[in-house]
Amino acid sequence: MANDTPAPTTNYPLPSYQYQVDIGSTTYSFASVTGLTIRYNYTVYKESMSKDGKKVNSMALPTQMDKSNPIIFNRGVMKSSSSDDLLYLYQWIKDANYKAIDKRDITVKLCNELGSVVVIWTLRDAFPIRLDAPTFDASSNNPAIESFQVLVGGIEMTTAS
Repeated sequence: MANDTPAPTTNYPLPSYQYQVDIGSTTYSFASVTGLTIRYNYTVYKESMSKDGKKVNSMALPTQMDKSNPIIFNRGVMKSSSSDDLLYLYQWIKDANYKAIDKRDITVKLCNELGSVVVIWTLRDAFPIRLDAPTFDASSNNPAIESFQVLVGGIEMTTAS
C-alpha cells in the first residue's frame, strides 16, 4: 500500500530552533537570538475639521526606523579548539572603543528540518555594544559566550533561492 502522506517539508510549519549565525567568515552557535525587530517611529498629523465640524481628523505616518533596539545573541558555544572565534568578537568590541567603529554585516539563517537555508536576515552595519563572559564555575558547563549584543543600521529579510 502506497503512502500518500506529503513530505513534512510541505505540511509542517517552519521551526525556529534551527538557525546559523554568520559573523565575518565564522559560523557561531547561539542558544537564542532576540531583537530581530523592524520598528518605525511615527508622528501624528492633525488635519482639518471633519465635515460636521465636531472632530479634528488625524493620521499617523511613519518617520524613521527605530535603531535603538539591540540584537542579542545568547549562550554562544564553539569548538574547544577555536578560541580564535571568541577572540574575533573580543577584538571587534575592543577596537570599537579605540578606533573608528568597524561596522560589519551579520547574517542569521533560518533552516528547515533538512538543514537547508530558507530565510535570511541580514543585519546591516552592525557594531558591538556588549560582550558578556560566562560565570566561571567548575561544576557547570557554561558556554564560551554568555551574551553578545549589537546595534544595527538596518535589517533586511530575504528568502534563500
